Amino acid sequence: HPLPPFNHHNPTQHAMAPSMTGASADLWMVAHAGRAPRVATSLGGFCPRPVPKALSAQAPTCLESGRDCETKEEKSDLREFARAIDKSLEGAVKAAKEARQRFENRVCDFRYAEIEEKGQLLADAYGPYGPMKPGASYLYELRRWADAINELQVECTKFPGEACTNLLNHMRNFPDADKTVTGGHGVLGSKMYNEIRMACEVGKT
Repeated sequence: HPLPPFNHHNPTQHAMAPSMTGASADLWMVAHAGRAPRVATSLGGFCPRPVPKALSAQAPTCLESGRDCETKEEKSDLREFARAIDKSLEGAVKAAKEARQRFENRVCDFRYAEIEEKGQLLADAYGPYGPMKPGASYLYELRRWADAINELQVECTKFPGEACTNLLNHMRNFPDADKTVTGGHGVLGSKMYNEIRMACEVGKT
């Protein structure tokens, strides 16, 4: 595996982790693993964040009562509510998606350089010990992705009545609500949930 192993028993690495939970915490630990040097995080925590837009749909009763949305009407209401959350978080969702795609592209560049034997210099530049700057090590882009996911989660917590957080908790309890009959994802149609879900998958590998 191209990523250096993270030592879960190393208190120094845990002490460096910012205050994060869930997907962003897992992804941050992966991003800051090994001996690769740290790179400064964004200044997002010091800048004013936009207030989430008012939701155009209400949370379905099944979500608010903590049970699965089973009927056709309940599932439709859940999808409509998820779309309303996406619309309100449009900027943060877009930033998370773009950060993920940059990371994926950089990993592909690194693997291509390795597999096609494009030279050790190129592989080293894109690899875990390459320069921590745009266009270089995939770890740089991984850390930017972790920052974007953390920002998305922060924006999610700002909704009145914890509407967005409740949606994430519902999907944590009922993940099959987003799965197709073949085991794929996307039934819910939530861009916000999809970005956090993919970050969780990378953070657990």
